[in-house]
Amino acid sequence: MGKRGTAKKKVGEKIERDDGKALTQTEPFYKKAVYLVLSAIVLLGFLLRFFDLGKESLWLDEAVTYYNTNATSIGDVLTAAYNDRSPPLHFIALWGVRLLGSSEFWLRFPSACAGILTIIVIFFLAREIADEKAGLISALLLAVSPFAIYYSQEARFYAFAVFFVTVAYYAFFKACKSRQWYDWALFGLACAAAFYSHFYTGFAIITLFIGYFIIRIKEFDFSKWSGKIGSIKDIIPNDFNLFIFGGTVAFILVIPIIGSFLHQNQYFSTRTFNWGLSFWSIPFATFSAFSFSNEIVAVLFIILMIAGLWMTWRLNKYSAITLGFCLFVPVIISMYLSSSIPFNVRYHMYLITIFLVIVGIGIGRLVEFLNNDKGVYAALVLIILLSVVPLSGYYSNLHKEDWRGFSANLQKITQPGDIIVPLPGYMVYPLQYYYSNQSDKTFLKDIAYNEAGFKSLDNETGSVYFVVTWDIQAADPSGYSLQYLKENAQQQSASVPGINLLKKVR
Repeated sequence: MGKRGTAKKKVGEKIERDDGKALTQTEPFYKKAVYLVLSAIVLLGFLLRFFDLGKESLWLDEAVTYYNTNATSIGDVLTAAYNDRSPPLHFIALWGVRLLGSSEFWLRFPSACAGILTIIVIFFLAREIADEKAGLISALLLAVSPFAIYYSQEARFYAFAVFFVTVAYYAFFKACKSRQWYDWALFGLACAAAFYSHFYTGFAIITLFIGYFIIRIKEFDFSKWSGKIGSIKDIIPNDFNLFIFGGTVAFILVIPIIGSFLHQNQYFSTRTFNWGLSFWSIPFATFSAFSFSNEIVAVLFIILMIAGLWMTWRLNKYSAITLGFCLFVPVIISMYLSSSIPFNVRYHMYLITIFLVIVGIGIGRLVEFLNNDKGVYAALVLIILLSVVPLSGYYSNLHKEDWRGFSANLQKITQPGDIIVPLPGYMVYPLQYYYSNQSDKTFLKDIAYNEAGFKSLDNETGSVYFVVTWDIQAADPSGYSLQYLKENAQQQSASVPGINLLKKVR
């Protein structure tokens, strides 16, 4: 009996055995069916984002979005976006979708679609930077992330910002490899669309522009400079003009909303705020939110993030520096700005994909030590198992105030002629989405948060009800409103968690 032949280990190539017979080694399943696996991940993300999409009531910001898009023309929508100190892209998209309806489902529909598309783009982003393993792992991490799901189920612009920033990341790294004009054009368009979605994405855009010089640093050769126009081409990268072209496209497109951007800056710089995350809490709060909002998982993900940066450094140190720059610089900027403007983790929403890509690279490289094929399966299964508990908690708990239930309770308790005072006054937006004072024959009244404002209620003939949320502490930092309510109003049974109904005592 002859000695059995052995094969050289070259995956996916046609090789020869020692006995001369041809043999083709089988590729890992995830490589043969990578798009099948990706489709399954996208389907999972679709189900998670559309499940109970219209279940919860609109909260304040979503109700504001509803009224800002309740217009007859694009011009009115643009004006509303400016007055809201917000970029207009999401409002314009929602204005078109509202032809299909204005229920909670349809108001959140564009965000859910953007969330699903981002799962696809993050795969190509991670594959562009690393490989398909990292792409599948990153896509699954995003698909099951409760934080990403939450903002894909909100009628605000955050999901749009994440999507377009992710496209900008992808186009940037692809263009740095291909050096093609159409990739740099896509980069410019994506940067502009991101800025049209959320002004904070400007920090991500700036890091990418600086990232070009990091990646191309070895191609700038100023030793060849002779002062002649013709020598410029000798000292700059051969795609520098295309990079400038993409940047110019972005700059020209964002010019129309510079006024709105300055309007927002003026608003924040001239007000005093008593809410927002403090300086040192911002980094960990951000990474914790990206890591299933669990401190233990956050520590694990941060370790994997460090591993991902290290693995990328071993392949291309300039890409690793750029990735770290894109992730950490916006966080540092936010830490600096937190001393003058309020900060919430959702303002860092656009960073979740670059964070999960780095984590995905770390996981992808680590599973190679287990098995190049089965290690990917193990990683994907483990991610799903880790997500079961946080996802169960996400879908079993309410995350927004129940304005729908509160309004039904309010309608039962009020009588014609009664006065309803939202505190703060802007809470009239979610209240009026569910409660009609015209059909209930009551009156909505806005008052100043001072003695004169509350005294104006003394001569009302009907009962006076106060609709109070925690925001009154931010709207009235003096504390006068809360003190007045404590001395002159009683809690009513119509209250729900987060929304209190109080009745003025005569």
